[in-house]
Amino acid sequence: MKPSLRLNLALLAVTLAGPLQAQSFYFVSKSQYFFQTSATNVVPEPIGAFAFRASAATAATVTVPGGEASALPFNPGDNNYLLERSYDSKAALDAAFPNGTYRLTGTSIPALTLNLASDNYPSATPQVVSVTNGAWSSSGLLVVDPSRPVTLNFSTFTGYATSGFAGHMNFYLTSLTEGNVSLEQEIFSQPAFGAAAQSAPFTSYTIPAGRLTSGRVYEAWLDFDTIVAMDVSQVSGAGVGSLFGKEVRFFIAAQAPGTSTPPPVIVAAPASVSAALGGTASLPVSVTVGGSNQLGATGFLWQLKGRGWISPGSPGSKYSSNGGTLTIQNLTAADAGEYTVTVVTAGGFVTSAPIALTVGGPTAPEITTQPRGATVNAGTTLALTVAATGTPSPQYQWRKDGVNLVGATSDTLMLSDVSSSAAGNYTVLVSNSVGSLSSSVATVTVTSGQPSRLPNLSVRTSLAAAQTLFVGFATNGAKVMLVRGVGPTLAAFGLNGGLPDPMIELYSGATRVDENNDWNGSLTPVFANVGAFALTAGSKDAALQRACTGAYTAQVKGAAGSAGVVLVEVYDTGGAGKLVNVSARNVVGTGENLLIAGFVVDGTAAKTLLIRGVGAKLAEFGVPGVLADPKLEIYNSAGLKIAENDSWNALLQPVARSVGAFDLTLGSRDAALLITLAPGSYTAQISGVGATTGEALVEVYEVP
Repeated sequence: MKPSLRLNLALLAVTLAGPLQAQSFYFVSKSQYFFQTSATNVVPEPIGAFAFRASAATAATVTVPGGEASALPFNPGDNNYLLERSYDSKAALDAAFPNGTYRLTGTSIPALTLNLASDNYPSATPQVVSVTNGAWSSSGLLVVDPSRPVTLNFSTFTGYATSGFAGHMNFYLTSLTEGNVSLEQEIFSQPAFGAAAQSAPFTSYTIPAGRLTSGRVYEAWLDFDTIVAMDVSQVSGAGVGSLFGKEVRFFIAAQAPGTSTPPPVIVAAPASVSAALGGTASLPVSVTVGGSNQLGATGFLWQLKGRGWISPGSPGSKYSSNGGTLTIQNLTAADAGEYTVTVVTAGGFVTSAPIALTVGGPTAPEITTQPRGATVNAGTTLALTVAATGTPSPQYQWRKDGVNLVGATSDTLMLSDVSSSAAGNYTVLVSNSVGSLSSSVATVTVTSGQPSRLPNLSVRTSLAAAQTLFVGFATNGAKVMLVRGVGPTLAAFGLNGGLPDPMIELYSGATRVDENNDWNGSLTPVFANVGAFALTAGSKDAALQRACTGAYTAQVKGAAGSAGVVLVEVYDTGGAGKLVNVSARNVVGTGENLLIAGFVVDGTAAKTLLIRGVGAKLAEFGVPGVLADPKLEIYNSAGLKIAENDSWNALLQPVARSVGAFDLTLGSRDAALLITLAPGSYTAQISGVGATTGEALVEVYEVP
């Protein structure tokens, strides 16, 4: 969090004018920000490396060179008025706020002329050049022993004697205590308030032993500022000035010797959030530390691109935070934009992908996916689903033959152990405060017949060199399974870039039970029996057949670290049991490099399936680089999208448990659908919301 600008100006004014009598300030400034992660690595801030600020103690308007005027918004945190804009380049800053003469005007002050006529940034970049009783860690934090005095030695501000200088360090500590955010602030500065101007800048600061708390992390700033002008006579009791600054930010971790803290991992975050004008928006970010949701001393630093850092919890602020969730109240159009959060522990830090907040007026509901009728066997499960948009979020009421179904108020209607009484015409009323509409009719027929089944799964994806695709399946009895890894034969279907030499390893738990590199021609009749296309004779494709009972994982990769597109197929070739779930795990990319799983519902009646796209949860199993916000889309054989989900509904948790699926973390951005599908071929496609990428798992479970 950027420290108070009033404090910053106070220090500058003290340096120039000796003991300061002014208690408020009117100023404009242009600054460049840096971020330090080692003794030698000082880089421009990744977001908003350049900024303009105009501040006033009373309501005021700033006029830039060229005549454009903007009112300064009220800043309740400092009880002043502040306009702040940040940019990723100096060219963008200068285009919006060119050098020249600025004016501040207001009803209680005279017209103030403030000079930023030409660049006068400090020549030196502030940084910590060395430290005693501390060292930079590989994760980019300055780790210090809090039981000993820690001396920070700074770079030299060579223009101090002629241009003026004030420096300060500002440490922020954010910790989680029983789910509530506790903020502690320590400010260390030289010279102190009211002190006489120093003849030279301070070049070090010593943090006393015991001042920092072990296990906690602090944010520090060091400023070099060049004051272009400072005046205390134009406004009674106030300072009026302009300045150019350079500021470096870094993290300090207080760690007792022999202790360590894991770095944080962001396991889920939305890519976008929409909310109405005047309403409230929540931006939830799910984090684990060492694989646990117990975060301990963890800091969350929020930033709005183009507007700077956010200070949740400051007096009168519209922002509040609880753990990793930022809440914004009384939304205006100015709140829209890209938000990021940096999560910090004593073991490291990580910054989220941008979260796009859209602020608009309320909108009526619109159904994007209609419920689909089905013919189901008696005694099975039926699931009807609808997808709708609207602001506020729509509510649902399912109806059968025009009569409301009690308690059926979710986007999914689930009926277990259906009988003939479940047959009929179903609709759902979708409504919010703006309006309502009814869905099309979904006709349900209940019949008796042979149970439908899942006879196969196929996954097509692109594998990088030395990358492995994981395909899982489970049976409820003895089955003979055929597994194929197809690369070279894909060229026969016009698909170039196939994996030149795929190989398969089949595991039961941690035990490898079978493997194949180049397929055996004796399997050709088996391919024909299950309806699989023929492989090119003598090709380097892979295939194996094995009797299986229970859960297995096929690991597919390129021999000798080769790369390319691969199609992995799992077929049920016969046996007393049946295939009850199939899954695939791989890196989800963009464009054509999505995770796409094909499956077939075989039989005469519809089959109800639980289909999930899991990314965030995988981090809790130690999988690195997960897809934080997967989107799940289901397509039929005609290429028509028939269902989709971005964030799963907690009402599906009991269903997942009933089929043996692991629990998803409440509030995560994983995706899941409960859907009844007629016999036919389907694909489940996993992509990252906002074109994000990462490791994801697609699962298809049979629901009895």
